[in-house]
Amino acid sequence: MRAPRILCIDEFAFRKGRAHGTVLVDVESSRPVNLLPDRETSTVAAWLQEHPAPRSSAETG
Repeated sequence: MRAPRILCIDEFAFRKGRAHGTVLVDVESSRPVNLLPDRETSTVAAWLQEHPAPRSSAETG
């Protein structure tokens, strides 16, 4: 799997009002890249440090 050039970062609820996560989506293929267990900035930053950096990223919300 190639590294995404454009990455969308969005938060979602596993359970409404209780537990939240973060989904990372390859914008060009519309495929999820990874699901993170929370919506903390530090979790996303750690993931980005471990994986090839996209050219661009966008957060929705």
